[in-house]
Amino acid sequence: MTHALGVSLGLTSRDISEAYLHESGRRVLDLVGRPDFQPRSRWLAMMAGIPLDDVNLVLQRLLQSRRLTMINRITWIKEGC
Repeated sequence: MTHALGVSLGLTSRDISEAYLHESGRRVLDLVGRPDFQPRSRWLAMMAGIPLDDVNLVLQRLLQSRRLTMINRITWIKEGC
């Protein structure tokens, strides 16, 4: 969702940011399940079409909410999906 669209819908900046982060998290989780998945932030940013800094923020949120578990450097598991 673009910021302008969110504003036209009457959403607050916080609501727009939350919607963006939620969608970005969904994109990252979709990538984790792919056979060609690469556990690298740069790869996730490129494949999801979101900025690298946002990928790292989303990863932090997914880990804190336990929607993603990093078993080790190369093994990541989507939780509850």
